[in-house]
Order: sequence, then C-alpha cells, then structure tokens
Amino acid sequence: MVLKLNPGNQGFTVVEILVAFALLSVMLAGMVKLFTLIDQSYTTQNVAANVQQVVRSGIDIMTQNIRMAGFNPLKLSDVGINDDFSPNNIHFSFDLDSDGAIEDEEDIRFFFEDQTLKKQKRGGNRITLIDNVTNLSFSYLDINDQTATNPADIKTVVVSLTVSEPAGRRGSVSRTYTTRVICRNLDL
Repeated sequence: MVLKLNPGNQGFTVVEILVAFALLSVMLAGMVKLFTLIDQSYTTQNVAANVQQVVRSGIDIMTQNIRMAGFNPLKLSDVGINDDFSPNNIHFSFDLDSDGAIEDEEDIRFFFEDQTLKKQKRGGNRITLIDNVTNLSFSYLDINDQTATNPADIKTVVVSLTVSEPAGRRGSVSRTYTTRVICRNLDL
C-alpha cells in the first residue's frame, strides 16, 4: 500500500520558517533577560540578608557586653565605663565572676578601625568581629537622656552600626542598625 501526500500540503515556505525563527529568537532573548534579572535580584537579596544578619550579630555582641558594664557586686573602684570613651570607641569593665578582681576578659573595648568592628580585651590582641563596616558610633546619655561628658553620668549608650557589602553589578547593600543600651549595672 502506497500513501499519497495531499497535494495542497507541501511543507513550510522559507518566509514562514524565517518568521518562526525570528519569533523564537525574541522569546529566547526575553527569557535570557528575565533569568538574568532574577539572578541579580537573588544575589542582591542574599547579600542584603547576610548584611542584616551581620549587623544584628555585631549589635547583639556589643549590647550583651555593654549591659554588663559596671557589674560590681563587691563594690570595687574603677568599674564601669572608662574615661577613654568617644564616638567611635567604648571601653568598660565589670566583675562578672564576682571574685573582686577585674580579669582581662572583664575589661573590654569595642572600636572602629580600618573599616572593621574590633573588640579588645585588656592586654589582648585586637580581634576583628565584622568587616566592611562603614560607620560605628556610640552616643552616651545621662539619666535625663542628655549627652553625658563624664563617665560617671552615663546611663544609656546608643550604638549605631552600618555595614556595606558588594552585591554584584547593582553596587552594594548597606544596612544600619541602631539600638539603645541601658547600662543597668552603673551606680548600683
């Protein structure tokens, strides 16, 4: 048995094939652009989430330690916020183990240096906690929320930390976190 082709159906013309190819090319170019945008968005969102997590962890570390400033159950002298505090530096001590002596790990300094947040224990090395820091500032307030100039007057420390990380072609992502730390152990 021999099959006969329909004489009116002889295939596609060159023009029809070119039109179909042009349409497919436009659709493919659109899909590539869409996938590129999705990939850039994904990268940016991942960087933003990472920066947010880094900023929060840095603030958490500092606030936990600053809240302990002045913890002094045995009423030692020179416990609390030290005289060398500044807008980019906080230095304080506490007697966490209640042994009557301020150990090296009970004398802490946080500061901003070379685009990093650093922590230093008395006599110890400067430890980098966070890289890509663009701003770290401390404000010191008294009991009336006025700027304190004397360490004995400090009751609240306002900490602001800004971190910026590159996010591919879209530039960088910055996040700032600011919190008030009430120094509950000062002058008890």
